[in-house]
Amino acid sequence: GVTGAEAPRRTIVSERLANAPRGIIPTRGQLEPEARIKLFREQAESVHTTTVEVAGVADVPGEPGNKALRIVAKRESGAGIVDQWGNPLSYTSGKISSRSFVSVRYGMIETRIRVPDLANGGWPAFWMMGSNIATGTGWPNNGEIDIMENVGFDPAFVHFNVHTKKYNHVDNTHKGSKTTIPNAASDFHVYALEWYPDRLDWFVDDKKFFTFRNEGTGKDAWPFD
Repeated sequence: GVTGAEAPRRTIVSERLANAPRGIIPTRGQLEPEARIKLFREQAESVHTTTVEVAGVADVPGEPGNKALRIVAKRESGAGIVDQWGNPLSYTSGKISSRSFVSVRYGMIETRIRVPDLANGGWPAFWMMGSNIATGTGWPNNGEIDIMENVGFDPAFVHFNVHTKKYNHVDNTHKGSKTTIPNAASDFHVYALEWYPDRLDWFVDDKKFFTFRNEGTGKDAWPFD
């Protein structure tokens, strides 16, 4: 089951994307839906002409009157449905990107998610990249913070990870943790990150599960300032 330290009481000091009634979709100026194929190639044309096919708003089952953003995975193949190497794929999906519209440093970032019940191939995630990822020194130097990841071959777990120049999965040095949430695909849970100058703290439903500390050795280990 889920165990962990209780989160401290929080005070909201700034709000973004939360100044409207629940169920109201953010405007294009706040979040930009992007229809992408399986590997989300930034350089590729989307196979879809409308983003609502893979990313849109839907009613929340069991919560009358409430709506949520929904990302869809579809079994389909054909012309243009390929990975970045040109290999044919059998599925498409989408993502919601806030790049160029929302940028944060320090504070709490949270989301309420119910992950899909998928077998191998699914990888729902809520994560952040450096705001200058396209113009700076690139990944992993600019940093990546994975607030929540759930991989299809290990569906009972959610993962929390950090990638930097010093700590990343390519070099097998990345820092992270995971915890069991058996009902992640049947119930909504709140996944949160608290970001301080000296550490990052991960929470699920207000219980803390992982901390990554600023070791004070520079940007190679901590590019999050």
